Amino acid sequence: NILAVVYPFAVKRLLANPSGSPVLRRVLRQLLSDEKTGALSLVRLRDMVDDAAALTGVPRETIIRDALKTSNGLGLAAAVVLAGVRECIRVCVSLLAAVTGLRWLRRRWHRAMVALRDGTYKTATR
Repeated sequence: NILAVVYPFAVKRLLANPSGSPVLRRVLRQLLSDEKTGALSLVRLRDMVDDAAALTGVPRETIIRDALKTSNGLGLAAAVVLAGVRECIRVCVSLLAAVTGLRWLRRRWHRAMVALRDGTYKTATR
């Protein structure tokens, strides 16, 4: 099965991006982005690593460790941490808005996250 050979190689190459290629970085971002929000999807990243591990027989911890040995892998790890923090805050804001009835809080959070993603945060907070 050619997919069993090519896919793990492609995933490892995308995750590690040893040459620092902006094209590979953009492709990885597109593959891992949520279609609705454009934000990094932790589920997609986990699925990609799990698929590569299943197809190669290499433990996913090894795939992750190998990716983290590169500067691009460290950048992806930072993006993962940031995405996790944003998701936790989003859930807390949603709960707070639901409990207190402050629906404007949820809207404000959403606007701030869109502005951060688009690089227009300063204009959105005025």
